[in-house]
Amino acid sequence: MNKQTRDLLLRILNARNKWFSYQELADAFSVSTRSIRNYITTINEFLASAAFSPIYPNAAGEIGFSGSFEQAQAIQERLLSSDFYTYRLAPEERHALIRLLLLCRDVHLTITDFTERLLISRGTFLKDMEAVEQGFAQEGIRFGVRNKGYLLEISEGLRRQSIAKCVTLLLSDQDAAQEYGVYREFVEDILHFSLRESSVTDALKSAERHYGIDLSDAAFQKLALYLSINALRMQQQRFIGAAGPLPGGAYKDIAAFILHELCDRIDLPYSEAEMCYLARLVQTHIAHNRDVGDAEFELHISVKSFLYRVADRLNLPLDSDETLQASLVTHIRNSLSSGNERERISRYQEAFAHQYPKTYQAVEASADMLRLIGYCNNKEEFLAVLMLVLTAIEQYYTDAPPIRALVVCNTGMVTANFLTVKLQRLLRIQIQATVPLHRLKDALEVHGCDMIISTLPLESSFPWVQISPVLTGEDMQRVQTALQEVDMQRSQTEAYRQAQRVFDNYHLLQHLAGDVHVEDWRSAIRRAGELLEDGSGASSAYTDAMIRVVEQYGPYIVFAPGIALAHALSQTDGRNCASLIKLREPVLFGHPQNDPVRYVLAVCTQNEREHLQALFHLMNMMCDERLSAALDVAQTTTELREAIVQYVRH
Repeated sequence: MNKQTRDLLLRILNARNKWFSYQELADAFSVSTRSIRNYITTINEFLASAAFSPIYPNAAGEIGFSGSFEQAQAIQERLLSSDFYTYRLAPEERHALIRLLLLCRDVHLTITDFTERLLISRGTFLKDMEAVEQGFAQEGIRFGVRNKGYLLEISEGLRRQSIAKCVTLLLSDQDAAQEYGVYREFVEDILHFSLRESSVTDALKSAERHYGIDLSDAAFQKLALYLSINALRMQQQRFIGAAGPLPGGAYKDIAAFILHELCDRIDLPYSEAEMCYLARLVQTHIAHNRDVGDAEFELHISVKSFLYRVADRLNLPLDSDETLQASLVTHIRNSLSSGNERERISRYQEAFAHQYPKTYQAVEASADMLRLIGYCNNKEEFLAVLMLVLTAIEQYYTDAPPIRALVVCNTGMVTANFLTVKLQRLLRIQIQATVPLHRLKDALEVHGCDMIISTLPLESSFPWVQISPVLTGEDMQRVQTALQEVDMQRSQTEAYRQAQRVFDNYHLLQHLAGDVHVEDWRSAIRRAGELLEDGSGASSAYTDAMIRVVEQYGPYIVFAPGIALAHALSQTDGRNCASLIKLREPVLFGHPQNDPVRYVLAVCTQNEREHLQALFHLMNMMCDERLSAALDVAQTTTELREAIVQYVRH
């Protein structure tokens, strides 16, 4: 089986349940349809020899593989074992493998070492070696004395740079996305390790989960090969002396995390230079158009600002729904970075507008927050966001525990039972008891409940709603509104707990300032930053970094009307800390909807994960109407502190 036939089989196997016409395959491989038919004949002979079912055309005469993933995997593994010694390397593949052999060995290699490894003749190797030497010469890499064979004279830093180039040559994006391949087997054989079984891949997957990174298959495979080779060098005590400048953003944190994971698995020593080198590799391969770091937080805060507006219009606690925020962030990030084809759902726009008018209008009125980051500019993007919000609402009503209620009815038990059955059938509600008015007080003491539903007016501070014994549509709407208010109260209770954690972990009460006069937004951020410097060990450089975030990415930090959340991902040596100032006169940050700004929060943390969580909880806290109302009244630092303390206590 030649390379063309093998590649055709891999394409068919990796597109399970997809059918190709002969012409489509002929065009893809730049051959005639007759050649494709001949390739299929060869493939079926191979499959029959290995006791696999052959590939037959479907009723439309198209070719495809409809078997299971396990069957495809078994065929691919058999293909590897059968094809390794008959696979014909292309010249560029041989050149890359010769480079890799030379770069990964610190001993002399003879011509025989190459010919036996690559299954080529002496004449072919010598011709290939001429091209390899020319490539090395262009990089400033020389060979030593050749009386014992081939050995490079090269520093470890230059060696690693050349290895990185070599990996790019070894694995094209299409090849790297393949989990299996004979060519990959040559690479693994040369390096004496199995990439598929390496703990390197586990470390990379852990980093993806921990930092929310979206690596493409090609980037993942390339990084796995980079890391495997680098780990081999480090285990041999071959270290980089200096790795050059460290990239900005979270790349150093990600690199340190990966190396720490590897240390836990394979006892791998590494240096600061190794971490910096890996950080630059990570920066190259993470699948974002924007940097991980400050721009990632722009996305999170813009999504939060959007949800704040939607939640306010729908009177639902969507802005505190971390799952919804994560779904929106992931969807928008992938759309902005990959340019993947979007779902074609625009033809359903009128149907959505008619079926869900209130939610549709809320999303439409809030979408400007997403357009600021370049998303939601067409019907497909708008409807995708709408559907994510609708899904969250449905999930919210499905997953949230039922509201516990007492029914007060003065018309008799028959009517009371009718109301109980109908309310429980139609609404997310659990009736704890049905009582006459004179027993209400005792029932409240006996039964835990969230609200009262009554057929007569009440004088009670406890949440209640009045309905008629007939339970009309208007009654149902009133009960539904009351349920939403109870849900909001539950959400606020959770927000209080989150706020308490923020105060404890970020020492906010110690870093407040009221009645602050500033000239512009820069001086506002600088004043909030000074409070961080006093309390967290952050330097003035961190405050400068917070200002640069706005200069580079715009005023997205103004996430709600009148409130800005200054931050940067620059590393600090001190503790986690947050500060809050209230300005005497509001200032303009340049935000089209949320200017002018009266409150400026600032936050610094030790890593990206804590940073995101701190931002989320601080935004939740500042969006709570009870706290914002109290802060609006407060003027001095003491009054600000008292308003926050009262908010947490109640």
